[in-house]
Amino acid sequence: MLATTAKQLTPDIILVQEPYVLEGKIEGLPSFWKSWLSKNNKAGIIALPSCNNPVFLFSSNEIVAIKIQANSSPFTIISSYSSPYSAIEHNLDGTHQLIHSLQGEDFLLGADLNAHSQTWGYSNTDTRGEKVSDFISSINGHLLNTKDAPPTFIQRDSKGWPDLSIASSSVLAVNSDWQVLDNIESYSDHKIISITINKDQHILKYNRFKTIFGGHKKFSTILKSKAHSILKRISDTVHPEDIDDLTVFIQQELNFACRKAYKLKKTPTTPTISWWNSNLETKKKEITALKRRAERSNGLVKTHFEIKAKMKLSIFKKEVLQAKRNSFKKNCSQENEAYGKFFKMAFQKTAPPTDIFSQINNDHNGSPLEIAQSILQSLYPITTDVTAQNTSSQPHNLEPPFTNKELKTIIKTLPNNKAPGNDGIDFIIIKQIFKSCPSILRNFFNKCLQFQRFPTSLKEGIIVLFHKKGKEPRNISSYRPITLLPTLGKLLEKLLLQRFNYYLEKNNKLHDQQYGFRQGKSVDLALSTLVSKLEEAKRKDLQTLFISIDIKGAFDNLQYSSIKNSIDKIATKSNITETLKDILNNRKVIIQTQIGPSSWPQTRGCAQGSCSGPAFWNLVADNILNADWPPDVHLQAFADDFAFVISHRTKKAFKN
Repeated sequence: MLATTAKQLTPDIILVQEPYVLEGKIEGLPSFWKSWLSKNNKAGIIALPSCNNPVFLFSSNEIVAIKIQANSSPFTIISSYSSPYSAIEHNLDGTHQLIHSLQGEDFLLGADLNAHSQTWGYSNTDTRGEKVSDFISSINGHLLNTKDAPPTFIQRDSKGWPDLSIASSSVLAVNSDWQVLDNIESYSDHKIISITINKDQHILKYNRFKTIFGGHKKFSTILKSKAHSILKRISDTVHPEDIDDLTVFIQQELNFACRKAYKLKKTPTTPTISWWNSNLETKKKEITALKRRAERSNGLVKTHFEIKAKMKLSIFKKEVLQAKRNSFKKNCSQENEAYGKFFKMAFQKTAPPTDIFSQINNDHNGSPLEIAQSILQSLYPITTDVTAQNTSSQPHNLEPPFTNKELKTIIKTLPNNKAPGNDGIDFIIIKQIFKSCPSILRNFFNKCLQFQRFPTSLKEGIIVLFHKKGKEPRNISSYRPITLLPTLGKLLEKLLLQRFNYYLEKNNKLHDQQYGFRQGKSVDLALSTLVSKLEEAKRKDLQTLFISIDIKGAFDNLQYSSIKNSIDKIATKSNITETLKDILNNRKVIIQTQIGPSSWPQTRGCAQGSCSGPAFWNLVADNILNADWPPDVHLQAFADDFAFVISHRTKKAFKN
């Protein structure tokens, strides 16, 4: 039957769950087909002759995997099955370890996990569904199933969507055509799912590398072998509109070198303690069956089933309680680490995306992508840019190119413990690039300066939500959005700001009473100045009013038009100022979900995690400090905190 269907569909690979197995082999296959099975024979992979050199990779009790070549890059195919009566954690943990061992290689997972979730078609979400959703998030996977797809399982009057297809990256997901073939006979309760993948496009996915544990020598060797082609690509870029393609190319090359040299960081999954077992599942179904019989019966028969259901329910509750206690005792006796599973469960700082979405999702319904989109819309509302056109006739100054000395000054101060952006390149890698081939960074940044463009891919920030202690979890304002930006972009920002701030300080362009985010200024100096003003008023026997103002959400609500206008107003137009202003164009924020990334344009506010945010705020705040205040008003600022000291001879004067 399968061979007949294969002639019609012409697949290269077939993933099967619960196949008919005879003597350790899938029955009914042509002799020239290759096949592999999991150890319990519940998951299988079949490779047809058209498949490009399949190689067996891995087999466990519920999982089997092979590796093939796709356009000169390795590609892993995984088939998995989890019985509804078994603990799904064993399957998910095994799959997670397998994917982690791939070191960032692309993969496709086809699994029958018997888990319910509204994300992939069911009307409800059960515990297994929540765990699968968290698993997809932990591997940065992307669910191919669509919410409105036909059922993948039909049996008599019941239907379901237990069969999941998960891709390793959003680009792979976009280049995959996934559909349920409900018009083709499968000779099974499960429908045939067709997945067509276009692997022509290079895929850059979000990885985190263990750079702190070594591998730098190998990275340096790989980078030096690629340096010539990277430098040639930089020099061959002659049009400003090509700077984005150049940036993506460099990110891809660096990411490739990292995957070859460093181990991947394993994304931590939420620790779980499973007390549910197949015996409890069976008894729960027995009670449900008795209740249904009671509903369909009358008289004494109805009473008989109701009494029997109550008796079994009483016993069931006791067994559930006992199972929980036994599980707790067992896990406590087996746990040897003081800061192990239980510590992480009690004190973890962040929650899985599904937990955050369920807490915030009190007024919103929909898929994780839709919920993430509503969160981004709430955090980053669209604002129309009304920047005034700079019609000044002043000449356009061209600053000289960046030098290795400037790069070295900044790079040696970069911290090693900052999380990278969506390209996975952290500051340790940046330091290794500069050490091995500084001309790559220098030439690339100078090309950006030449074109006065800040690359678009360096303006894409991954949003991580941290709950503010003591705040209502259901309110989106109770979460602090931290933006993970690409380190290449942060380094370019620092180079631009180093030149820009030097110009401002040298020419005394900033107000002397701004004490925040400036060299030679500090909170201690700000407090000393404030106290001196108060003491001076006291010596002169003046009535003094002190007002302190903290601007709520100052950085989050900063208007881009105000920043651009302030730059034009305070500084001479140059390639530095124009590149700085381009940082504010076409910004994008992204939340990773278990079915892919949700993106949204950022049209106002400085990202918490950017290098330019403090400098931009000072420019806008300078307009307040430079306002025409009365002579008896002293105003000073520390970042977004403003302090007024107003002194008069009499109290009556304050009313005027």
